[in-house]
Amino acid sequence: MFDLLNYIVYYYYISHNVYLVLVYKNDNLHILLYLIYFLNIIHYLLIKNIFQLNFHNY
Repeated sequence: MFDLLNYIVYYYYISHNVYLVLVYKNDNLHILLYLIYFLNIIHYLLIKNIFQLNFHNY
């Protein structure tokens, strides 16, 4: 059974209206670190793509 108290919801700010929400068990630090690292990669790629797509606006 899913026990909500054993999970933490992690919000990661991407842009003005885009958020990534991940749920991980709060007793597993390695998963937490991997998720943060993964989100940092996603954030970098998204920002890079946004700048490439909208480069003519800057």
